Amino acid sequence: MRALPAVTHEILKLPREFLGNTIMTIVGDPFQEWVDEQVRVRNAKYKEEHDENLGLDEEVYAVVQRSSSVASKYSALVCFEHVVS
Repeated sequence: MRALPAVTHEILKLPREFLGNTIMTIVGDPFQEWVDEQVRVRNAKYKEEHDENLGLDEEVYAVVQRSSSVASKYSALVCFEHVVS
């Protein structure tokens, strides 16, 4: 609290980014780990609620995990052209 303004209504006006950066500077890695966990939990909940979990065959999943390729629009078009040709 020493790093924040003394007046409560001024604290409420601060952007979230400022507060996050201030806490990260003071607390460090434990705060970052807490934030990462909150994001992971939020994303898992969203996927579950919106039925966005993908069901992959185990062999396909293993190939995707070993892959070092990065998807891009251009490479998708090139692959599509080879299929069409």
